[in-house]
Amino acid sequence: MIIRKREELEAREAVDIQRLARKGAGSLVYVLIVLAIAFLAMAASITFHKSWDLSDTSANSLSPQSMTVLASLEEDVEIYPMLPKRRKMQREQFWDLLRKYRDASRHIQVEFIDPIRQPGRMAEVGVDARGQDLGRGLTLIKRTRMVDGSPVEYKQTFRGQEEQDVTNAILEVGRTRDRVVGFARGYGERDPESSASGGIELAVRALMDEYYTVVDVDLERDVPNSVTVMVLAGPVQTIPRSHLDRLQHWLDGGGRLLALQDPDSASNLNDLLRDWGLRISGDDLLDPRDNLNGSPIFIKADTYSDHPVVSHFNKRLPTAFARTSGVDHFETGEGLLYHQELVTAGQLAYTMSEDGRRQPGPYAVAAASWRSREEGDFEIETRLVAVGDSDFISNNYLAQNANRNFFLNTMAWLGREEELISLRRDPMAGQAISLRPAVRTEVFWIVLSPAILVLVVGVVVLSRRRGR
Repeated sequence: MIIRKREELEAREAVDIQRLARKGAGSLVYVLIVLAIAFLAMAASITFHKSWDLSDTSANSLSPQSMTVLASLEEDVEIYPMLPKRRKMQREQFWDLLRKYRDASRHIQVEFIDPIRQPGRMAEVGVDARGQDLGRGLTLIKRTRMVDGSPVEYKQTFRGQEEQDVTNAILEVGRTRDRVVGFARGYGERDPESSASGGIELAVRALMDEYYTVVDVDLERDVPNSVTVMVLAGPVQTIPRSHLDRLQHWLDGGGRLLALQDPDSASNLNDLLRDWGLRISGDDLLDPRDNLNGSPIFIKADTYSDHPVVSHFNKRLPTAFARTSGVDHFETGEGLLYHQELVTAGQLAYTMSEDGRRQPGPYAVAAASWRSREEGDFEIETRLVAVGDSDFISNNYLAQNANRNFFLNTMAWLGREEELISLRRDPMAGQAISLRPAVRTEVFWIVLSPAILVLVVGVVVLSRRRGR
């Protein structure tokens, strides 16, 4: 048996202890480095704001339409939300939206005003607090534009706090011409003032929310020059030929028309549409399988063209027609006239012939036609959209699926307001988590505390091992 000297054993044990100490110190350094990096990252997240939208529909970002509007700004736009501080959550949610506008454009300036505590500041920016419901909240938007070489300040107030409300207000403030929608009256059409299920008060209100002026038009006289778009909302009676002639004359001069006609209508609207390569068949479309609410006459139209009105629509959000006819578009022999279907019913949709036989589809339920010509130094463009149904804009059905968006986009395209064409996105398509500074600090310590605890435990264990 070999007996090692005591001095040799002590030296070897000393070497082992040094090696273990170096390994422990190295591990401790790595832990400290990781904690330092985590600490700096969390501190930076509290101090600086940066977000990434990972939703499949970019639902947590400004829409491309809003970004286009912001990119076109050449002058500053001041936004003054007036919300009491006691509405803390509402203020923070609105600020999260407005911060996206401010971050996207150097021309956007935002200042929150408490109308209860800062009435003097309200007066300074030009808002009269008298008669205002200050508890509901109000937003003032100001924009200075150059008119004939001189700066002119424009102001607009609005109450909505959604993206479309803000973008529409930016577009509206400083607008040099009104957008007037005329509803033809006198042929049994849907009533723009009626709140009944078959009325279209909600559609009119949606137009007014987007700063359209709505007027009645009597075709006993010429269409007023101020009217931007005319609407025939489901006429059921024969329209006098003289009235159609007045409307035709207005269209020839660059007018815009939305023509809605239900099946079995006695209207002669096709006499007007024919010259523009459009025709509403008047026959009921049926679909026993691909429908809504289990009714074969409740058509679910989810096939869209690449036309600007519907180019961002998809099958996930169909347009709902309670009862509709097909819309034909055809060549008229005029080379400058263009037409395109907008929405098509499912492949299984069909109509019934007089002898009871099925006439299979597909069938377009909405189509557009347009023609442009030069007259001197001006371009004159006529635009029409024909839909084989007027139920879809009624109070009963406007909120169904994509109906409201389809209607508003159609009106925007007819009025050559393409910047207003947008897809009002599904609010559940993507959800953002936005934390207040105090909450972010709490989250910081919640995340960091376990790491600190692990470090403390590790140091205690290491110290005990060294003491053995």
